[in-house]
Order: sequence, then C-alpha cells, then structure tokens
Amino acid sequence: MLLLLLLFLGPSLATAEISNERIGNLSFAEYAQYIRQIRELQGLDTSFLHNATSFKDIVGDVVYTKEQLEFTIWELNRALAVKENRTIPDEFLFFNEPFRYWKTPINWQIDKSINSPLMKKRIIEGIENWSNETCITFQHNDHITNGGIKFFSSDQGCMSFIGFIGSQVQTISLKQGSCESEGTATHEIGHALGLFHTQNRPDRDNFLRVDTNLIKPELQGALGKHTPSRTETYPKQYDYASIMHYGCTGGLLDTLAWQNFPTLKYITMRTIDPRYQHTIGSNTLSFLDGKAINDVYCSRKCHQKLPCQNHGYPNPNDCSKCKCPEGYGGAYCEKLASSHNLCGPTELEATDKPQKLYKIGQLECYFRISVPGGDDGTIEMHVESLTIPGPFAQDFFACRKNYIEASFLRPPTPSLSSRRLCSSDLRSYGASRVKFGGKRRLLLFFKSQHYSNSFTVTYRRVGRSPTLPKGSSPPKGQTLTTPAPTPNPPAPVGTDSPDCQWGEWSECDIPCGGCSKRRRQSLTNWRRSQTEYCSWSTPCKYAFTGTYMCCAPFMLTYDENSNRVCQLASNY
Repeated sequence: MLLLLLLFLGPSLATAEISNERIGNLSFAEYAQYIRQIRELQGLDTSFLHNATSFKDIVGDVVYTKEQLEFTIWELNRALAVKENRTIPDEFLFFNEPFRYWKTPINWQIDKSINSPLMKKRIIEGIENWSNETCITFQHNDHITNGGIKFFSSDQGCMSFIGFIGSQVQTISLKQGSCESEGTATHEIGHALGLFHTQNRPDRDNFLRVDTNLIKPELQGALGKHTPSRTETYPKQYDYASIMHYGCTGGLLDTLAWQNFPTLKYITMRTIDPRYQHTIGSNTLSFLDGKAINDVYCSRKCHQKLPCQNHGYPNPNDCSKCKCPEGYGGAYCEKLASSHNLCGPTELEATDKPQKLYKIGQLECYFRISVPGGDDGTIEMHVESLTIPGPFAQDFFACRKNYIEASFLRPPTPSLSSRRLCSSDLRSYGASRVKFGGKRRLLLFFKSQHYSNSFTVTYRRVGRSPTLPKGSSPPKGQTLTTPAPTPNPPAPVGTDSPDCQWGEWSECDIPCGGCSKRRRQSLTNWRRSQTEYCSWSTPCKYAFTGTYMCCAPFMLTYDENSNRVCQLASNY
C-alpha cells in the first residue's frame, strides 16, 4: 500500500477561453470540477478559480489521475464522517490502491521537446541519484509503448504524477529554462516513485509554520496537511533535509518582489526551531528519502541479518553491507565517514574544560565529539563564528553546498538530524551564539567548496541532564511563556513566595502533548495568575493511525530508554 493523500490544487471552470489540453484521461474542465469538490471539502477559498484557463493555473508540481482524484474525495468525506460520527461505504477498500508501485526496471525516455543538453544531463543525474541510493533500477528505452516514464518540456512547468498510474506511458514535465536543476529532476522523479511533499505531513505544525497569506491561492493545498489516515511512505520522523521538502519560499505569491529584494519578509515556511530554517529546500537526497523508497520497494530483498550500527540498514544493492546515514561509513556503519586530510583529528573528546575547534578552507570534514567512555554526561556546543561569503552562502535561504551541520542520532530513527547553518549572521538563528546539545555524542559536518569558508565552535561536557519519569508532568507552577534552554519549563516569577496562596488549577482540554494549557489564580493577589502546559511530556496518540505527536513548542523525541517523550524544541 502506498502513500498518503496530497490535498492541494484548486480551480473551477473558468469564464475565459478554456484550454483543450489534457492530463491523463482528463480534460482541463473535468479536472477542474474534481478540484473544486476537493477544495470545498477542505474549506479552502475558491473565488480565484474563475480566472483559471489551463492546468498551469491550477496545479503545483503534482497531478492526479481520475481514480486518484475520486479516491481523494472519498478520503475527505470519510475523514469528515469520522469527525461527525457517521459512516460511509468503504467503496475503495474493494479496489486496488490508486497510488501504486512500479515494477523494475523502469523504462524511461526523453521526448524530442527537450533539446537542451543541460536539461538532459539533469534528468540523467536525477535518475542516477535514485538508482544509487535505492533498489530502483531504470532502463533507457526510446520506444516505450506502455509502463514507462517520458520526460518532456511544456508550459505546464515542473510536474509529475504520484506513483505508478497504469500501463500507459507516464509523463514528467520539466520545462526548459525553469526546471533545469538536478534537485528539481530528482524531486519530480521522487513523486513518480510515490513520494509526497514533506510539508504535507499531518504533524507538520509541530515543526513548521506556514504563512498562507503569502502563498498563491492555487498552491495553498500544496502547503496544506494530509489527513492522518494514510502515512505509509513518510519516514517516522519529520525530515527537514528531504528532497521532497519545499524551500522556505515555496508557493510564494509575490515572486517578483522576492527576486528583487530577497528578505525574510517573503518566507512562506518558518521552522519552529530556527536552526533548521536553512535545512529545508535541499537539492540532494537525504538518508531518509532513500530509506522511505527502500522500505516500500525492497524491504524483503536482503534476507541476511547484519549488525548495522548508528541506524544503518541492509543495503538492498549489496546485502553484505549496511546503508549508512551521512557521517558514518564502514561495512556496518561502525566507523566515522572519511574526511579530507587537512581536517585533522576527527574523533574528539569533550571534557569539563571548554575546547575550541576552528577550520578554514575547501574541505569536507566529519567530526564526532564524544564524552569519555562510560560517562553519562551531555555535550554542549556553541557556534561562535561562521564565515561563508555572499555567493557561497545561501541558495534561496537553503544551505546546499557550503555549511556546517550538527547531527544527533536518536533511537529508533535518525530523527531531526540535519541542522544546517550557512549564514554568517548568527543572529538569524535566534541568538548571537548558536547552542547545540547532544547526549554522549554529537556529529559535526563542515562542507566547504571555497577556500575562505571557516567556522569556530566551542564544546564541553556538562553534568548529567535530569529527566522526568515517563508520562509525568513538571511541578505545578512551571510555565513555558519564556522557553529557556533547560529540560523542563521555567518556573514563573513569585512561585516561591512564602505568603502567596493559589487556587485550584483549571481543567485541561487536551491531557497530552502540551496541546492545551491550564491556569490558576492567586488567592492573595488578584493581579497574579499562573499558566502551564498540560501533561507536556506525554505524547498524544492518533486513534486511527497509532502515530504520536506533540504540539508546539514541543517536539517528539526519545529518552535514554527509547520511550517517546515531548521536549522543548529549543533544547535540540
């Protein structure tokens, strides 16, 4: 079973001359009618749709077959029925899943409409990216009659169907001049293999804030959330570094203003933890991108159990070795990845005394900072300076080629592991010094393609971090109105006053995940009151999917016993 539902798009029939083009077996007018129904079920605005005359006016980079659109409408109706305690026929449970898998090898060809050598090169690079990182194989065939992918250029822009749509030739549109990047080709092929956008996850709001006021109306659904009932191909943890995640200006309405004056004013998506802001919009496959496809297509390919370490897993292209997260190498991911010889020692030990690490140059370095063997301390690291000159820094506010990255691997998956920094102005990350912390070990990457790039960090070991028992709440009176970099919410002013008496706490609307607050009033001073998050350390669980979530400003993570807990996002 594949994928979850993308809830996006949106026109109605236009009053102007309507395009006679078709996508799959649907005309523009037919497609538009389906989209109108979807938007109405989502409660999205439809007033702008009367001016739509062609597919490029109504779709982002994902298109659907008639069967998939009908399935989407059924899913939305089903979600509404569950909410209203109604039942509807499970008609689609008796049919094949409309988002299907491919059989490999996948035949592919480049249409004559693509005559740019650069565009052809990017397509081949995108294909190689997926074949190198997954078990998917591709076969070039200029005479495809059914069951393959044809790349073509059209005014429709960059777009792809989701998953395998049937025996007919399946198209991926890559407009020459505007889609000529390796990342774009890789992204669209990812859709064809069955991946949706990361920012559509149902738990997206725990990690990302989307400003719908800045987004094109027809793309608001593309930056919306899926229903939580279909999440088969998403990684267990939110992946900021995914090739399927839009950049921070995805769907921007006023693109001309952005091009003329690119500032934070035009950012449509802000990460709740500002240290991830420059991670989204990656143009390369992440470890979890490849794992998502391998889990779906080839989880049974390797029968031999391997002692993979550091969250590696058997490599479906070579079952005698493990596929490793970035930063690790060796047959079983037991070693640190190889670094440039000018990086110096890469295995570092944190002690109570602060130590400094400085590097400059055109390098690729992988450092592992650990506490001494057997010590249960925590590593604290501060980024003191980062120098990456103008054109080498950010690409649409994304760190793509020159950056430092702090990585933390936590059980059972490498979750939230790519905090990339590439801005010389560290204040853009929320402080003059950027703080990181890791339990027992921390990975630090430095990727530089220019001789003048440099960074300075200081690191040390700090005492063992206190933890609360699973499912417990912080002591009454502790609040999160001003989150501080401590494991627990800070206590409000006046809590320890001996002459202050308090009334009873109010009831919690949602008793988990920090998703609601409770309040109490002072009995001795009516001007004083206290507010705290309810049961913030205990994650909420979706009844229908069994998945867990925490509400902002908390994030889902794991304690030292691999139990799910909610913690302040600012602590990570």
